[in-house]
Amino acid sequence: MGIFSTALPAAERAKTQAPDLHGLSFYEEHPKGQIELEEFERLAVNRLFVLKGIEELRASNASEDQLRKRTEELLKKHLGITMARPAGSAASAVAEAVAEARRTDLISHYILRVVYCRTEDLRRWLLEQETALFRRRFARLDAIAKASFLAVHGMPYETVDRGSFDRLREDLRAVADKVAVVSASPVGEGGVKKVRLTAEQEAIERGAHGDFYKVPFTVVPELVRSRSALVRGGWAYVHVSSVSGVVAQHFRAQLSRALAVMGSKWVLSARAREADRLAPIVEGLSQRYLGVQYDSREARAGGGVRAKDVAALAQRAFPLCMASAYQHAHREHHLKHNGRLQLSLFLKGAGMPLEECVAFFRAEFAAKAPGDKFDKTYAYNLRHSYGKEGKRADYKPWNCLKIISMVPGHGECHGCPYRTHDEASLRAALGRLNVNATKIEEAVQKAKDGHYQIACGKHFEGVHGVDVGGIRHPNEFFDQAWALDHPDEADDPPANAAAPSTPAAAVPPQAIAAGGAVTPQT
Repeated sequence: MGIFSTALPAAERAKTQAPDLHGLSFYEEHPKGQIELEEFERLAVNRLFVLKGIEELRASNASEDQLRKRTEELLKKHLGITMARPAGSAASAVAEAVAEARRTDLISHYILRVVYCRTEDLRRWLLEQETALFRRRFARLDAIAKASFLAVHGMPYETVDRGSFDRLREDLRAVADKVAVVSASPVGEGGVKKVRLTAEQEAIERGAHGDFYKVPFTVVPELVRSRSALVRGGWAYVHVSSVSGVVAQHFRAQLSRALAVMGSKWVLSARAREADRLAPIVEGLSQRYLGVQYDSREARAGGGVRAKDVAALAQRAFPLCMASAYQHAHREHHLKHNGRLQLSLFLKGAGMPLEECVAFFRAEFAAKAPGDKFDKTYAYNLRHSYGKEGKRADYKPWNCLKIISMVPGHGECHGCPYRTHDEASLRAALGRLNVNATKIEEAVQKAKDGHYQIACGKHFEGVHGVDVGGIRHPNEFFDQAWALDHPDEADDPPANAAAPSTPAAAVPPQAIAAGGAVTPQT
């Protein structure tokens, strides 16, 4: 039995043959045919760009309008999906574009199901982001498309007929008036204010009965609990603006069940079967860093970062994970292996030459590892991390995803403090870096909510007064801080930053079956 089911019940097959609604669906149709591993990885990364972009914007408390606009931009840029019919396009061209966008949407969604079905944390993340994406895409549909979508997917929601609407109109108005957020703006002379009605209030005034849906009250518990919907005889009467959230919850429930089933399939059979080919790609994609790749920087203007600079730089240019590692090394004259590797690779990416890096650690560890003891215990590993020993690999500085995934043990100081520290420890650590008190509280709250990279951005803002959103790489934090403190060098691109490359297939491109059993093409 494959990861992707092959057989569809007749009712579901009928749904897949319905008119396309901007490609939007519950993804009940499973991918069919074959896809090259190279395209498999590319589509996964492109969809990750969309989902991670939405995640960052949601965590930054963006308005619903900002979320809508950004979602449309991300979909068009990375997946070629538009949320409106192209104006002036020929019917054949539109049909072709819609078909390709629908294929991309379907396959990329299912690829991420495979990638994120493997653990509870991964499933939870995908549920949150895919539900947020679905909700905004559904909300963008017009009333006719929404009604068609509900009918196609057999959901128990029907528009309110004229007679029922007329009987309930005053009750609907009372509920709408109670929950409405009324805004006012001055118009005309004398500052006369005109009240703006909500979309629900406007629909009631216009008598637009087709904008209201009759749904079982059990499917809208939040609306019932907050008294935001009229309930009569076991039915809730809901404005179309509220239906998006209801349908999104239905989507979430279906996706949750599907991920649980797929996760079991992956553990029981597919992982072993794909151990040499698909599994490495799948397991790597969930940790994929999508930003700038940081390699070694030989020198900045003025000769690069030197050992004697670290103490001052740690206060203003190091993210908390690196500042904490430096402080631990300075205080304890020792760092365990992962802590040394995390800090040394960061310094390498910041532009510290190998000789300066060795000098820095030699000075910090001198109290416990003087002279020859340091050379025997630490020097080889430092040279190795710079690609000067062993297989001479060019090890890259760790990105945020890798650091967040690593949980330190007793006596270790690697990992992400926003994930590992309690609130009191986090406040104290940020306070030692002279972060603005307001931004400390914002960072603590973001960390509490699980938005560790946004919390890091609050640290940056609390020191430099610039809102950078989320931080995706410790060396991104460093480079932006350096640019602000060295404006004469700000126009020069970072010497160590390579543009994100197009992901290459982890194995030679071979066809895999996107539907049915995931097996090599023969």
